[in-house]
Amino acid sequence: MKSIIWAMALAAFFPCSSYAEDSMIVTTQLGALLAAEDACSMSYDKDAIQRYIEKKVAADDLNFASMLPLMVKGQQVQIEQMSDSSKSAFCIQQRRAAKKLGFVQ
Repeated sequence: MKSIIWAMALAAFFPCSSYAEDSMIVTTQLGALLAAEDACSMSYDKDAIQRYIEKKVAADDLNFASMLPLMVKGQQVQIEQMSDSSKSAFCIQQRRAAKKLGFVQ
């Protein structure tokens, strides 16, 4: 049921277009990565996050700033409900992605 509500909320904010889909993907992925920072005991380089946003998010994307907190909070809730093994797997991949993107050294 929660998944349906999330999908409906997201559909309301993002019209069906390639631009909107790309924006949604970036927002969702960055939200998961930002939620992982504390949950996976990482500390990110804020300048690296800025560079990522400047590269991936269009300057006229008015949805990004309002949707990002929703994505981060949603991922935090999911992390809290993960088993130890699931959280371990999640954190392993998020550490790899954060390192690849230059968020962590």
